[in-house]
Amino acid sequence: TLDLCISNDKEDVQRRNRGETEEEQRRNRGETEEQRRNRGETEEEQRRNRGETEEEQRRNRGETKGTKAVFSNSELLELEEFIPNVQSKSLEVKQKLLRYDLPRFREFKRKGLKLRWGRYSEEENLQIRRNVEDFLKLTLIQTPEELFFPQRFPEREHSLRDVRANHRFYQRIAEGLLRTCDQVYVRSKKIFDPRNHMGRFSEDELQALQKLHTIHGNDWKTIANKLERSIYACEKRHAQIGKRSEHGPWTPEEMHRLKRATKKHLKRALESSPSPGLDLGVDPGPSFFLLCSKLPWKKISQKVKSRSPDQCRRKWSDALPSLCVPVCQILYQLQVEDVSDVDWIQVAQSVG
Repeated sequence: TLDLCISNDKEDVQRRNRGETEEEQRRNRGETEEQRRNRGETEEEQRRNRGETEEEQRRNRGETKGTKAVFSNSELLELEEFIPNVQSKSLEVKQKLLRYDLPRFREFKRKGLKLRWGRYSEEENLQIRRNVEDFLKLTLIQTPEELFFPQRFPEREHSLRDVRANHRFYQRIAEGLLRTCDQVYVRSKKIFDPRNHMGRFSEDELQALQKLHTIHGNDWKTIANKLERSIYACEKRHAQIGKRSEHGPWTPEEMHRLKRATKKHLKRALESSPSPGLDLGVDPGPSFFLLCSKLPWKKISQKVKSRSPDQCRRKWSDALPSLCVPVCQILYQLQVEDVSDVDWIQVAQSVG
């Protein structure tokens, strides 16, 4: 093997003296891509040695014109261990995960930890508040609103953004949390946005909300800015209004339409996906999971005609008191400390 390497080196010198390029030398030696990799060449070096243009190299890296190489296939595979569908994410999302989260994910893996999903626990919410409080003390920023919404303070926006960038804002607010930095950031904005806690919408605000939605559609950012409410509050309140929703007690006819529409959906769901109960002393019957979750409330609302999707959902939940006792019994048996840790699929199957 050593003699072969020496022989190859001599031939390389001869080829260079003949003016051959490195790529021509490799082709003449009959080297394969695998052999080049074994010699320690990166994919980028191989592409350059093959004479690919910058545009071809950029396309092979999955970049668009004007962007820089920000991740490799090996890094994407690392991310995929924690974010299974990362390949389908946009370039911007991948860049954020690589920049802010990949080092955290490596530490999670070393400690045998996994990401959390779904509803935030009380402890997680407290940890976010602690992190934000620490960051404010560190940077001397006065309020959480300045920290999370610098665009609302035009005279200080640039300096506020600089402070965030210089003190690793996204990573610091996510410390101690098994969530992505972006998830924590979104959750934090919902907690600390004062526009998200302004009480009930007035009649004038409701009229303005409907008018703005007619003009701007689902551009909730524009609507929220004009109403000086949070995006979340505007979107949620509009969903509760509905185009033809009534207020006050439900009439017998409305209840009849709600039950009929819900029954029609449940019948199809039960026929296609029966859910046997677990042996916990509960009589088998329609799945609690089917009765209380994943119902197409928008379609049901259209059948009811006079109530919004959210009104239909809440009324249906109120109409299921007979299920409350067995659910409480099962939750007690599970010995779960926080509601975010409840395995609702297991609860649903147990209720049967």
